[in-house]
Amino acid sequence: MATLDERIEAKLAEVAQLKERKAQIEARKRATEAKRKRSDDTCRKVLAGAAILSLVESGGLPQAQLVKMLDGFLTRPADRALFDLPPIS
Repeated sequence: MATLDERIEAKLAEVAQLKERKAQIEARKRATEAKRKRSDDTCRKVLAGAAILSLVESGGLPQAQLVKMLDGFLTRPADRALFDLPPIS
């Protein structure tokens, strides 16, 4: 039969394992939530962009105004090239 100290050690080890499992579960929850937030953010950006492009196509927003907004906003050369904007010097 195990001594009292051995039983205490076994229970402490079990508690440590349970705490580790709890930490892993919480980390997965945080990662899942962060992924959902990034996905939602991307979806909002795509939908907002589609709405603005639709406005330009329907004449509700002058294309020159969109290009002006993008010129002030876009900094990466690849992004600017998508809209035929000159590179930033």
